[in-house]
Amino acid sequence: MASGDPPPLAGRDTHRASIEAFLRRAATSPAALCLFGGPGAGKTALLDVAEAAATREGMVVLRAAGARTESDVADAVLHQLLYPLHARLSSLPAEHSRTLTSVLGLADGDPPGPGNVAAATTALLRLISPDDPVLLIVDDWQWVDSRSATVLAAVRCGLLVAARAESAAPAREIGAQPLAVGPLDDAHAATLLHDRFPALAERVGRRLLAEGGSNPSALLALAESLSEDQRSGREPLPPQLTPVGRLYRHYQACVVRLPPATRRMLLLAALDGGHGGASPVDGWLAAERTGLGSFDPGEGRWVFHHPMARSAVVRSSTGHERAAAHRDLARLAADRPEQRARHLAEATVGPDESVAVLLQDAAHRALTGGDVLGAVTALLRAADLSVDGPQRSRRLAEAAYIGANAGGDLRTMPALLTAARHADPEGTGSLPIAVAAAHLLFNGDGHIDTAHRLLTGTVDAAVARSANDDPLLVEALYQLADVCFYAARDDLWAPLKDVLSRLGPAVPAMLRVYVQALSSPASLTASDRMRLDAALRSLDGEHDPTVIGRIGRIAVSYNRVEECRAALERVIDDGRAGGAVGSAINAMTMIALDDMKAGRAQAADTMSAEALQLCDAHGYRFAAWPFRLIRMIVAARGGQDDVVREAAVRVGTWAGPRGVRVVAFYCSWAQATLAAGHGDFEETFHHCAAVAAPGVVSPENPVAVAVSLDLIESALRTGRRDQAVAHARAVSAAGLVEVSPAFGLTVLVAAALVAEDEEAHALFARALTQPGAQDLEWDLARAHLFYGERLRRARAVVEARRHLTAAVTSFERMGADPWVTRARRELDATGATRGPGPGSGGTPLTPQERQVAVLAAAGLSNRQIGGKLLVSHRTVAAHLSRAYGKLGVRTRTALGAALGHDEVAEPRHEP
Repeated sequence: MASGDPPPLAGRDTHRASIEAFLRRAATSPAALCLFGGPGAGKTALLDVAEAAATREGMVVLRAAGARTESDVADAVLHQLLYPLHARLSSLPAEHSRTLTSVLGLADGDPPGPGNVAAATTALLRLISPDDPVLLIVDDWQWVDSRSATVLAAVRCGLLVAARAESAAPAREIGAQPLAVGPLDDAHAATLLHDRFPALAERVGRRLLAEGGSNPSALLALAESLSEDQRSGREPLPPQLTPVGRLYRHYQACVVRLPPATRRMLLLAALDGGHGGASPVDGWLAAERTGLGSFDPGEGRWVFHHPMARSAVVRSSTGHERAAAHRDLARLAADRPEQRARHLAEATVGPDESVAVLLQDAAHRALTGGDVLGAVTALLRAADLSVDGPQRSRRLAEAAYIGANAGGDLRTMPALLTAARHADPEGTGSLPIAVAAAHLLFNGDGHIDTAHRLLTGTVDAAVARSANDDPLLVEALYQLADVCFYAARDDLWAPLKDVLSRLGPAVPAMLRVYVQALSSPASLTASDRMRLDAALRSLDGEHDPTVIGRIGRIAVSYNRVEECRAALERVIDDGRAGGAVGSAINAMTMIALDDMKAGRAQAADTMSAEALQLCDAHGYRFAAWPFRLIRMIVAARGGQDDVVREAAVRVGTWAGPRGVRVVAFYCSWAQATLAAGHGDFEETFHHCAAVAAPGVVSPENPVAVAVSLDLIESALRTGRRDQAVAHARAVSAAGLVEVSPAFGLTVLVAAALVAEDEEAHALFARALTQPGAQDLEWDLARAHLFYGERLRRARAVVEARRHLTAAVTSFERMGADPWVTRARRELDATGATRGPGPGSGGTPLTPQERQVAVLAAAGLSNRQIGGKLLVSHRTVAAHLSRAYGKLGVRTRTALGAALGHDEVAEPRHEP
């Protein structure tokens, strides 16, 4: 009898509740409960839970289990339950004592009837526990001998049994309440795995779920069969997992009893997803009788009842049988290249270049379809089958690169690169090795200059030997563009642009767009914009995570992430499920950056926190920096001085020595934002000037535009008007409006800050109505603040209040406390006070303003309100801003009280 609690059971809360309710009934009167379900479903674990709970409640628990070998032995289970109590038999009445002495084989005599045995057993249980209730627990009820089953069903106490059955028939036979125990759902199955194995890699967990079929015993048995390095993802998994445990032994016993012809049919089906070529329907009958699965005549395929049954079929065959089956399946798959390559690879023992080529082609098709792990597996097998060293080296290096770039685990990369170098000591396959090595250098610890030298040298050599059609050359150029972007130095961009010029029309169009977007976004041609438009429209049908990521990266430069957000989120969801984690981290960068730019601080921070965990788990040290910087800027806007200053120290010691200037620029941007919020304009100017010299907006510096307004304002407030004017002119000349209409907000506000009052009013008015401005809440709030400050100084206090109130409202919504304080201070200086309530004789709301205010107070967003009233969200924002001013409130929370609670509808949660 167990004295401690068993470990928690994922996904079994309702079963535990049912068992607890049963125990309460059994404590006061006879009751029976039967757990039934397939093998390995977790019935025994639930019996453990019941035993622990019953013992805790003071019940006396006796436990036994049926056994296949004793299912024909009369009283076998009764003997298990009662023999430990044989010393007490002498205390029973003589008739009961003789009955149980005979049942337990302690004396000769005619077998007593089941009724007599049940009565004697009940008397014995009352004798050993006169005050506490008794619970009998019997596992594997399907193998309990018939006499024991009859007796136990009649004993007057609590009876809890578990039966391996697909229906409630065993429960009906003994008059017990049935409780089905089925497979876990995917979420709880994953929880079970990670509770037992916290270091389990996501992709390993996904493979186990596919093999274990959400069966608890199978999942845990498969996980236990792996080494610690395999579970953590540091070593690859074998093509066939080695199952262990009772469930596997059960299915294996079923397989070995089948005739050879049926076993061959099952083997073909197991190796080919249930198909395995044409077979007569009646040929499956023997297999169906074993419970291994069933034939679906509608689909013409065999369906295994459990993945472990499929494993038992495969592992019960010999190597020769499997090879022959794979050869037959390859012939049947002549019109399916991927399947044919896979079957030929499984049937091939020694090196075979023709099969290796087929596998390599299959890997590239798998990658295009979004199956990153399938692509890596195929390349590794192709490397095994390669005839010469250079080809083996190339395939190993390509597997390392794809696995790390999209698959997302740098930890396995060094070993594959070492194997690739050993396979080709002369370096004739240097392009794939260089691409993989540069990826490791760059993404591992940010070695910018080393990665740049390695890539440029290898690319030059590839172009010189006319390897223009090598797909890895294109990968090298994409990677080189990423390196140059983070370096933010014109001298590093020059070699890449020179190579593109030499290659001419051989360069893929989207690669040219990618380079332009990262190096000088304003220089994109009209035809390139059309290509980008087409690429964004095509994302709904795109499955390759690398392609989605690159289009998304271009979209970041042009403020068009919203158009590819759905595709990026698909990549993220796949990574969360253990798929292309590297691509998911890349997609998270784009979405978090877009949220940060738009002022969605909480969303940006939450996404960044999740991404940082993935980076840490998969060894992506460099990819973690964008997320740290996004959180740093969010913290700066919120006035978290200590967070920003501590992060700045870390950035300085890391980014400087490595030449990762973009990271340093983002750090300076965060510090400038913090200083500007506190009104320390000398420090603001210092940090902005570290990003962009006054009067210079470098196209290769992606942060220069972001700090422009801070630089201009801080220059004006510290007596540097000439530098402020020069920078405003540089912003105007940078062609930002060509990059994105939303950048027109920055261009116009920059000009307005240095303009005379009359011109400034016109510029601010144009800026606030600029297309796309409403989607950039942070920049829009700053524009309202700057305009309100200018209007107040011009004594246009009524209009100043409107803009300052809008600024306060936006900053409050974004959690930018220092900026709220700064805007409120300006608002207070206009003499603004809380306005009268709606019935107090103040300026009345128009019907439209009241309608918008009521919906806003009920919790609807501007877009939701616009959808209801059939107006744009910008119109909603304008009405809401005027309502705030008239009511004298600054937040949606205060609207309810100002309007009167009777007017405010219940909050509605609508899409």
